[in-house]
Amino acid sequence: MTSDIKDKKLPTGWERVRLGDISEIVYGYTARANPDAVGPKYLRITDIQDGAVDWSRVPSCEISPRDESKKGLRHGDIVVARTGSTGKSFLVSQPPRAVLASYLLRVRVNDSVLPEYLAYFFNSDRYWSHISDASRGSVQANVNARILGNMPIPIPPLAEQRRIVARLNAQMAVVERAKAAAREILDAADALNAAIVLEMMPYLGHHLEDFWKWAKLGEVCEINPRRPPKLAIEPDAKTTFVPMESVDGKSGAIVQPQERQFAQVSKGYTHFKNGDVLFAKITPCMQNGKHAIASGLLNGFGFGSTEFHIIRHSDAVTPEWIHNFIRQPSVLREAERHFRGAVGQQRVPKEFLINLEIPIPPLAEQRRIVALIDGRLAAARRLQSAARDGLDAIESMPSALLRRAMGDGDGG
Repeated sequence: MTSDIKDKKLPTGWERVRLGDISEIVYGYTARANPDAVGPKYLRITDIQDGAVDWSRVPSCEISPRDESKKGLRHGDIVVARTGSTGKSFLVSQPPRAVLASYLLRVRVNDSVLPEYLAYFFNSDRYWSHISDASRGSVQANVNARILGNMPIPIPPLAEQRRIVARLNAQMAVVERAKAAAREILDAADALNAAIVLEMMPYLGHHLEDFWKWAKLGEVCEINPRRPPKLAIEPDAKTTFVPMESVDGKSGAIVQPQERQFAQVSKGYTHFKNGDVLFAKITPCMQNGKHAIASGLLNGFGFGSTEFHIIRHSDAVTPEWIHNFIRQPSVLREAERHFRGAVGQQRVPKEFLINLEIPIPPLAEQRRIVALIDGRLAAARRLQSAARDGLDAIESMPSALLRRAMGDGDGG
């Protein structure tokens, strides 16, 4: 194998070649997927999930024997997305009778290269840099046979390829185990939020202390209060705006609220003020915990999505007490049972919040319990942050391993 491509020096015995010189690159076949067809499976990029294919879910298609021979898939082929998930690749392993769908390319290497080695290369920084450079300036990123065929590939001898593949297989298995463990820690940290609130508010269905009482939320709060008839503010004045996406479902906090001109948001949106509790009424935002306390609003008030109910506290209850209570999983499950509307557009009615029974301790006790909850949640957030940092570090490991294996480090 020879190459006129000039690049950094490779380890001894390695060569740099164009992919088109060591492989056959074929475009996919345009057909109509038909679950009732008796032809081969019709592999699409959407069928490839998390690096695997559930062939039982891949539809079949009708294709002539001649086209099937040209577009068919066999063990060791690599498919590459031409557009959409541009550059995404998949190493085919022991496929059933199957053909390649349109918007995919099939790469079939010759005997000088192990398919597993090339598959690893297709996940390396060098590969993605080539895809990015080739697509730069295009209206829509895309890959074609010419782009892939001109890609320079560092190729070691076959024995070295086998060693690299074996070593990467072992290393990636370790990475996957570490990733799974880190995700378990992160999931556990995420679950602490709900568990902490549930632990600190164990009063539903239990006997209350003599100085506590039950009340309907509508008795101690105003639900969806009327906005003031006039707000003394100039039309072009900056005003806080909170779309649904600005509420973080895990923390129950408003993150990155927007600023808009008062005239742009003063009509047709939900009005609230500092201290109000925003309750997402639509599915799935309600179940996902998108409920927050409004604070730090410009001029003391703001506007937001029409999919919020507003809960305004009285002197008998603090907004923090309300917020922690309504975010309990048991309360959200009960709210879900009161949904109204068509599937996909179901909402919690105002009446649910009005009639929701809530335990009311004295204000000092409310503040004491909320402070305990906040302290434990802060510890949970620190654990979450550490878990995310650990997961990020683990997820960056494959890139570093591939850089070394592909001749960018010590040659593997």
